[in-house]
Amino acid sequence: MDDASANRGFLETSVRAVVAYLPADPKPVEKWIGDARPEFVCFLYEDDPSYLRVRNEFLARFMSEHLDTFVDPVPLPKNPTDSFEWLYSKMNWEVDYFLEKYPGSKVSDMVFCVSSDQVPIVVVLYTVALQRGTRFAYLDVPARASSKTGVEGLVHLPNLFHVSGEPYRSSALRKYREGRFADAADDFRTAYERAGDKQMEALRLLSECYAFLDRLAYGEALKKLEELAADENCCQKLGELTGSNVKNELLKLRSFLEVASRNFGYGTAGKEFIKVFSDPKAVEVFVRSLYVSSSRKVDHGEYEAASLLLYRIIEAVAQAKLASKGIDVSQFNAAQLSDDKRRDFAHFKAKVYQAGNEELTLEPQTGRLGLADAWILYLSVFYGNEVEGITTLDDKVRYMQRIRSFIELRNSCYLEHGTRGVSKEDAERFQQFTAALTKSFLGIKLLPPEEDDVLRPLRFAEQQ
Repeated sequence: MDDASANRGFLETSVRAVVAYLPADPKPVEKWIGDARPEFVCFLYEDDPSYLRVRNEFLARFMSEHLDTFVDPVPLPKNPTDSFEWLYSKMNWEVDYFLEKYPGSKVSDMVFCVSSDQVPIVVVLYTVALQRGTRFAYLDVPARASSKTGVEGLVHLPNLFHVSGEPYRSSALRKYREGRFADAADDFRTAYERAGDKQMEALRLLSECYAFLDRLAYGEALKKLEELAADENCCQKLGELTGSNVKNELLKLRSFLEVASRNFGYGTAGKEFIKVFSDPKAVEVFVRSLYVSSSRKVDHGEYEAASLLLYRIIEAVAQAKLASKGIDVSQFNAAQLSDDKRRDFAHFKAKVYQAGNEELTLEPQTGRLGLADAWILYLSVFYGNEVEGITTLDDKVRYMQRIRSFIELRNSCYLEHGTRGVSKEDAERFQQFTAALTKSFLGIKLLPPEEDDVLRPLRFAEQQ
C-alpha cells in the first residue's frame, strides 16, 4: 500500500470500522465519521483535563446519534512518543477484535484516521496499516481542517516516515523481539538505507550474527560479530539502546563463537572426532547453541525442525560419553572391545530391541554407530550407574525405550524420513527430555534463549 493509494477512494467502498484520533477540536473527525457511518469505532484521545468537557460532550452526542455503532474510547499514554510499543500492540488488538466481532469482515473494511499534527500516533498507525492491510487517512491540522471536512478535508499522506526509517524500524524491532533475526536484519537494513541511522546498522549486524548462529553457521556469525565490534559508532549506539556495557556482552559471545567455529564451523571436517567430542568446552557450546536454536523454532511453530536439533543434542551427548572412552562412533570397530564387552553390548541390544538369542552376534563389527546403538553401547559397556534412577538393567532398558520413542518421532517427521508432522506438545516433551538428559549425563544445564547468559539476545532499555 503506497501513500497515494492509502487515501484514495476510501469512502467509495464500505467503511465498517474506524480508528480515529480525537484532537482538541473533534468537529472535523465527527463530520467525517458521520459521513462514513461505520459499525465499529475506536476513539484515541489524550487524557487531558482541559479537553474533558469537550470530549465527553462529543462522545455522548456521538453515541446517542449512532446507537448501532460499537464505540471503544481508548486514552493514550501521557507521552505517545515513548509508547510506540504499547500503541502498536493496542492497534493490532483493535484490528483483531473488529474481525472477531464482525465475522465475514475484512481488514480493508477498516480505516485509520488521524490528524497530521500527531506525528507519533501517525507513525504507529501507518505502520500497522501497512502490515495489516487496513486503509489509512489523515485530516489536515485542526486549524486548517475546520473549513475542510469530509472527502475534501483528506489529503495524501506525505512522506513523514522516510527520515525515521519507518515503518521498517518498528517492524524490525518487533521481529527482533520475536527472535526472527533474518527477517529483522532485512528491515533494519532498509531502515538504515532510508534514515542513515547508525543504530539501525548496528542492529542489522547484530541480527545477522544471531541469524547465522541459529543456523549453526558459527564462522559466519563470528564474522558479523567482529564487524560489529570493530565499529565504535555501532557499539556506542547499541550501548545507548541497552543501557549496558555492550563490549563485555559481545566479548562473551565472541569467545563462545570462537570455540564453536573452531570445532564445528566450516572447514573442520578433518578435525579428529575423539579430540573434539572429548573436549567438554567444545561439546558444551555445541549443545547449548543447538538447544537455543531449537527453542526458537518451537516458539515459531517449527516443531519438525526443532525435533531435528533436539535429536542432534541427544546424539552429541552419547558421542561425547563414548569419545571420553576412546570410541569414535563415526568409524566404530567392535574389535576395540573385549569379548565380555562385546557380549554385554550384544545382549543389551537384543533386550532393547526384544530380539531372540539367535539374532545376537559377537563377531567384531565395523561402521558408523547410529544414535540408538551409540547409547546402547555406552549404557551396556561404559555406564557406571552415575545417574540417579538408572541403575538396574531394567532401568537402562526403560531409558533406552524413551530415547527410541524420540528417535521415532524425529525419523517419522516429514523433514527427515517420514510423512507426519510434530505437534507442539511432542516438541515440548522432546525439549524437556533433552534438557534433563544433558544435565544428567554431561552436567550441562540447557536454558531457553532468554535465560542463557551468553546466547541471550541483547535486550533494549525499552524492553526491560
